[in-house]
Amino acid sequence: MGWRKALAPFALLVFILSCQPLVPPEKLVGRGIVQKVVAGDRRVVIAHDDIPGFMRAMTMSFEVRDPALLAQLTPGERVRFTLEKTQETLYLVAVEKDEGEGPPPASLLPLPRGGKGLG
Repeated sequence: MGWRKALAPFALLVFILSCQPLVPPEKLVGRGIVQKVVAGDRRVVIAHDDIPGFMRAMTMSFEVRDPALLAQLTPGERVRFTLEKTQETLYLVAVEKDEGEGPPPASLLPLPRGGKGLG
């Protein structure tokens, strides 16, 4: 019976933590150029601009929550995309063609002479 008493505070803590409200996912918006669509893995590779407060410009693979989004994507097209981020996951949840002009994402620019990056 002693072990039950010892576990009671732990069980109470687990119960209290499980009753905490869920934190809604953070929405992040990025712009970039589709590099590759990998339908079998539910992923799209995008060379994207900086996503302020989240990550610097780079080429990255994103998992899509809805595989139907992949049918809308063509390598080489400029897109505006929305990411949904939680502590455990990062999904691309929306995408649209970005008709805006502008320079290519920094991750597609050539390295300066000498071959060293800016980092």
